[in-house]
Amino acid sequence: MSFQFKQFSIEDEHCAMKIGTEGCLLGAWADVGDVKNILDIGTGSGVIALMLAQRSKVSIDAVEIDNDAFRQASENFGNSPWNDLLQCFHTPIQEYVKSCRKKYELIVCCPPYFKDSLKAVDKKRNLARHTDSLSFEELLSLASRLLQHNGRFCTIIPQNIVKKFCDIALVEGFFPVRVTNILPKAEALPLRILLQLERSRKLVQENTIAILDKEGKEFTTEYKDLTKEFYLNF
Repeated sequence: MSFQFKQFSIEDEHCAMKIGTEGCLLGAWADVGDVKNILDIGTGSGVIALMLAQRSKVSIDAVEIDNDAFRQASENFGNSPWNDLLQCFHTPIQEYVKSCRKKYELIVCCPPYFKDSLKAVDKKRNLARHTDSLSFEELLSLASRLLQHNGRFCTIIPQNIVKKFCDIALVEGFFPVRVTNILPKAEALPLRILLQLERSRKLVQENTIAILDKEGKEFTTEYKDLTKEFYLNF
């Protein structure tokens, strides 16, 4: 299926995980200030990498384990205005780290987070959604190896596993410095959390964004402000 954003378009018909709100939130939210290179782990269709390319205009590497998604992301990159900045690698991140000779100033990942739960028949969807192929411990360890000392790691995860994720991050020397609670609608409980981790302990900046108003009918001003550079209807 084709998705048209303000400055680029995305095809995702061959990707196990389709374009969704989570990836778009991360792509619009991750701090790209003063970065010169970015790594996107598990790029899928490439939507997060493309959003970051639009915002930063810097070199971005993307890693994707699934062959169909890798080919789709590569095509999406090639058809974008920033095709000279984007490069996709078809490899598990566990293998990529062995040969990578650079350190990144920003690493982003919309990670698989289901564990010990009922799996879908589609093996590729399982790969994208479950932690079997990339546990939190492994993800954060690999990110630590690939990140510059003063770099940033940004992700989005379910609210109910934030404490576990941050406890694992602490073992790797990461501290939360920026937290955004994502509410499906105003006055609801948060379902997703956007996290920025760094190696230096700082005063945590925390805020909340509701996607829809209390009635669930209109997008909120704060959600529009975050995504207005991308969505056609904002």
